[in-house]
Amino acid sequence: MGMLVNKGGSCYDAQIIANNSQGVEISDNTVESVGVNGICASDTVRSERAVFPQFLSNLNVHGNIVRAKGASVSGVVYARTPSGVTFDRNQYFVDDLSAQHWQYGAKQTRAQWMAGGQDGVGSFAAW
Repeated sequence: MGMLVNKGGSCYDAQIIANNSQGVEISDNTVESVGVNGICASDTVRSERAVFPQFLSNLNVHGNIVRAKGASVSGVVYARTPSGVTFDRNQYFVDDLSAQHWQYGAKQTRAQWMAGGQDGVGSFAAW
């Protein structure tokens, strides 16, 4: 399972999805994702006219608890690199701390996720 758009995957089965959203905050949720994706933000190219949001920007995902097992990923997929998208102060409980349970364009390990500036003060533990 992945989150395929152009960079990485699809948000199709995520527990929380923000698609081409702007100025949105996702906070204080508890998400359990066993074999499905957790929290996903997606920047997609739309064919509809501009009355619908055309890109993802200024999304703040913080203070959530995400429990993930199996092929579960939380993060961002995009056709164009979004601006102002941050994950911060989230708590992750995963079945394998070395697995690629995160994504910002491409699937990432916890170390890669944090090196990319996400969840610098988040917490990560085995579930």
